[in-house]
Amino acid sequence: FLLTCISFKVINYINTIIPSALVFMTALCIIYTISSHIQSFDNKEKNIAIKVKLGIKYSWLIVSLISYYLARSLISNIFDIPFDTTLNKLMTAVSALLFIFIFYYTIYFICISYLILMAPKIKKRKATPSDDFSYSMSVFAPLFFIGYISYIAFSIQTFSIIKFGFGFAMEYDTRDTFFCNNKYMWLSEYSKARFMFIAEGNYRALIPHRDDFTISRLTCTNSEPFYLLVTVQDKKDFMLEALEKQAEMLTSDLKTAISLNVR
Repeated sequence: FLLTCISFKVINYINTIIPSALVFMTALCIIYTISSHIQSFDNKEKNIAIKVKLGIKYSWLIVSLISYYLARSLISNIFDIPFDTTLNKLMTAVSALLFIFIFYYTIYFICISYLILMAPKIKKRKATPSDDFSYSMSVFAPLFFIGYISYIAFSIQTFSIIKFGFGFAMEYDTRDTFFCNNKYMWLSEYSKARFMFIAEGNYRALIPHRDDFTISRLTCTNSEPFYLLVTVQDKKDFMLEALEKQAEMLTSDLKTAISLNVR
């Protein structure tokens, strides 16, 4: 886990395969530790192990379905596209994985707390309370700190992780040209813009803007320049525009009043 943290610190200087492999190995170690602990106090029929497996199986099904639906709704709202068109978008899969991670992160801490409370009650081997406490701490303290440190790291690097995921998916869900007026075109003023096909003559233009990008509806027309570009907006954008206009009017009135007083 320590190597994983270090690898993400120097990710700009190494291949992304190394941090990914370390994350995978850390996850395997956590799974092995938890499964070994369950086996240590489970009965001969392995009732607890069976219940845990069933819990993981059904929770994965429920969490995946909920996450996939939330991801499709999110992509539909962000890009202002029909819900049905989000089905085959890689961005939907990336968003779903993010939701799944958040759900299972919550479940992880709940399970750790549950196992801490359950282990002393049903542990098969005879032990003094101090031994029982020491054993539980030796198992769960590292798992708790790994989860807590991972939460802090994820909170700090959330933007970078989302940017990397969406940047990767964008390359597959979009292209650098669009088709209007029986020919392929591109936006000369936005040379790095990407275009997502929605329907015939209907695209979404993703235009880079600083560390982010703006989304616009691009519709083919019959007159030059043979396309119409309209920025996707929500109520918050309209409110900000109204406030900016009011601020400009107030500034203009103040300048006029000051100039009259000076005269």
